[in-house]
Amino acid sequence: MKTRLTLSEKLKDLRTQRGLNLEQLAEETGISRSALGKYELESEPDIGAFNLKILCNYYGVSSDYLLGLTDNENLETGDYSELQLDDTTVSILKDGKFNHRLLSEIIKHPSFERFLADIEIYVDGIATINANTFNAFVDLARQEILEKYHPGEDDYHMRVLEASTIDEYQYFLQLIQSDLGEIIKELRHNHAGEKETAPEISLVEYFKQSIEEAKKIKGSPAEKEFLVLCTKCGVNPSKVSEVEKTSVINFIKKSKKYHPFLH
Repeated sequence: MKTRLTLSEKLKDLRTQRGLNLEQLAEETGISRSALGKYELESEPDIGAFNLKILCNYYGVSSDYLLGLTDNENLETGDYSELQLDDTTVSILKDGKFNHRLLSEIIKHPSFERFLADIEIYVDGIATINANTFNAFVDLARQEILEKYHPGEDDYHMRVLEASTIDEYQYFLQLIQSDLGEIIKELRHNHAGEKETAPEISLVEYFKQSIEEAKKIKGSPAEKEFLVLCTKCGVNPSKVSEVEKTSVINFIKKSKKYHPFLH
């Protein structure tokens, strides 16, 4: 998934969250429908300062949020002390090299509170006494059966009692995995259409396409790979210097995906 939303994506999200179409938003803000549509379609829309201010005021967000300087929509950033986070945690959240948007969506998920509650119950040992008490009763019943009936180790009833014993760690491990699984499964569904998710074609199909493209190009195998790479990256080969081209070709030859059999 994407680490951050683009300006156009943020504008579209803010509008759809309020249940507005472009015509309604144009009436509300006084900005033309064509301009609003352009802002949401272009990857890097050029919004004048006047219209940017109107949209910020209308949506109640900061210009820093729309321009990608912060992920906080609110005009006021708040006080970190209210979050009860220590300095190390704040530093990690500010400078950590991970997907902050994904972390935010996990925290906002309806099941996140239950996820943390189950972790807290296990970490604090709240259920340990109950588990130990239950296991003690099971063990007592097992000892009485052994003394009275002397069953074998593979006896059905003895196996039932053994299976009834609670492994607190395994129980909470499955519970917590279930909580987290529900969250990430829904997040994956929500982001299925994003450009930075898994490609629509398989890896095998991708290589087949690359081979077919390379076959149509004249030159050495390495030069073919270089031109295919330029095409896929949107780079004009004529803009690449000979030094850069040589470096790229040498790099390609070191790759396991290099196809020297192409002619």
